[in-house]
Amino acid sequence: MSHNLFDLSGKVAIVTGASRGLGQQFALALARAGADLVITSRNVESLTTFKSELEGLGRRVLAVQLDVRDFMSIQTMAEAAHKFFGKLDILVNNAGCNVRKPALEVTPEDWDMVMDTNLRGAFFVAQAVGQYMVDRRYGRVINIGSVTCVSGYAGLAPYCASRGGVKQLTMSLADDWGPHGVTVNCLAPGWFKTAQNAVLYQDAEWVEYITDRIPLNRPGQPHDLDGAVVFLASDASAYITGQTLLVDGGISTGSTHAVPKRKGAAAPTPAPTPAPAPTPVAPAPPPMPVDASAAPGKEEAIAEFREAVTKEDPAIILEYLRALEQMLTPDEVTSYRQYTYLTAFAPNVKRVDELCQTGHWMEAKRFADEVRSGAELFEEVAALPAKIAATRTAFKDSLLKNFKEAFDREDMQRAMALLEEMDKTLTPEEAAPYAEMAREVLHAKKENLGVRFKMSMEDKDWIQALRVGEQLVKEFPNSAYAKEVEGMINKLRERAARQMGGKH
Repeated sequence: MSHNLFDLSGKVAIVTGASRGLGQQFALALARAGADLVITSRNVESLTTFKSELEGLGRRVLAVQLDVRDFMSIQTMAEAAHKFFGKLDILVNNAGCNVRKPALEVTPEDWDMVMDTNLRGAFFVAQAVGQYMVDRRYGRVINIGSVTCVSGYAGLAPYCASRGGVKQLTMSLADDWGPHGVTVNCLAPGWFKTAQNAVLYQDAEWVEYITDRIPLNRPGQPHDLDGAVVFLASDASAYITGQTLLVDGGISTGSTHAVPKRKGAAAPTPAPTPAPAPTPVAPAPPPMPVDASAAPGKEEAIAEFREAVTKEDPAIILEYLRALEQMLTPDEVTSYRQYTYLTAFAPNVKRVDELCQTGHWMEAKRFADEVRSGAELFEEVAALPAKIAATRTAFKDSLLKNFKEAFDREDMQRAMALLEEMDKTLTPEEAAPYAEMAREVLHAKKENLGVRFKMSMEDKDWIQALRVGEQLVKEFPNSAYAKEVEGMINKLRERAARQMGGKH
């Protein structure tokens, strides 16, 4: 009976952010329980190897590109997943990011990136997938949070705020969708070593500090989450919704020593780590030009770097590269930097070039921001802000020139279309004078047409009154003049027809 409750055979699960770390672990756990998978990443090519691993378990798998900060990308993903499988049963809302800085150093860009990914993205992914679940009156939504859903940590202000929001969002959606047979819960891991935080675990003093605060006396291992994610995805949790399940070794108890530790007491024995279920072996990483035997620890550092370059986060890759460079010869440093650039930075540089050529400087800026951590090492990355600024200036100048030309020709339809483009391209301060100019001219034109309409009506020139009236309705449909014309348009047409006939 219990086996059937946890069986996911025939179910379809979406796991976002599945190119690395816990996202892959969640997908593996669901696949082993019987679910078919939709896996997503900003770079869909990074999913190729993992897709094969899942298919090796006998599962149907769809890999889809998804940027959770892009609303249309979310809609496209959900539609593609539903079209491919015909239904969506489970969503693991996992895609996320982090910025580690003291609160006084957090920039608006840092804040927006974390919030747009972790909270805004989580909501709109849930919304896009949830519509299919609500229609079928069945679904399991699992929002991935963190122990920071319930605890605050220095240096993680944006991240803590976003994860606290995910906890509240979970409760709201649970209340909203519960009547439609959809449960919504939050799975909140504690301290797990992932690519996102791997640099912390290189600090032995910090590892000792954090371990001392965990009652089970060890950081989590990825497979520690398998049971929890399968439970929340299965019928075993059918009567649970709106809850946050903390899988954190007990750190959220606020583990603090209320009495001093006895000096000389033996160190606690870490709780045993259960052996993980067998995982398909990934193929060997790409070959690198290096003699791994030249320095102690070099071989391990190379292995960690090779693992990092299969991921998507340029900042994380650079962290591993900097650690590795201390063990490399100058020639090897050059080779590794070139490899890093081509792997993690060149695609974005190329995309920025393409977007600059088409005048999409705001989209170009987003791609440049993703690799800004490489500006110190790579001239091509360092040059991106200046390139985007030049593109923006040229695009702005062209836009303003076209607007003024349309304005001078009194082609207000064209001018207004350009004004809408300005709203997307210029800052509010830059666009304001042109918007005011357009409003003044439009008001004058509306009043002029209104006066001409009234004069034509007084002169009983029904043909002219009809022409001016139809222009008012077309260009100023919400004006009082347009509403007056609409009330008599049929009568005006009859009179104009008679008047025209009388002239022949």
